[in-house]
Amino acid sequence: MAVTAIKFVLNQRADDIFVTNWENPADADLLRFRPLNKDQINMWIPWADNQDQFDNGSNPNQGPAHITIYDVNQSPLFSIFQSGNHVYYVIGEEYPADPADRHFVGTDNGVGGDRELTVTDTDAGPQPSLIDL
Repeated sequence: MAVTAIKFVLNQRADDIFVTNWENPADADLLRFRPLNKDQINMWIPWADNQDQFDNGSNPNQGPAHITIYDVNQSPLFSIFQSGNHVYYVIGEEYPADPADRHFVGTDNGVGGDRELTVTDTDAGPQPSLIDL
């Protein structure tokens, strides 16, 4: 297992986004990111190889193993997690029953290293991407 850390968040949307890491209670506050701004952060992407880990965490005394990105109304856009050799996202906050509903995070989705998380609006809706630092 390799640690993948988000070091910056770039919000390319027209509205604020909020980010929380449910696995680490110290990171579970909603962090606000203003439109068209790039801000520094230090957040590890949790491991979730199955529904139980996604919902309940992979270690005792930890919360659910995913990071959730919310829109300006604090409705969930998508959740990010590591599994195997890749970083994935799912729409909303539910682990997919069908593996086809797990999507690779765009650009540098391999595990390990420091990344910048970019959230962009597309015709298909908000999309995350990770850029290797």
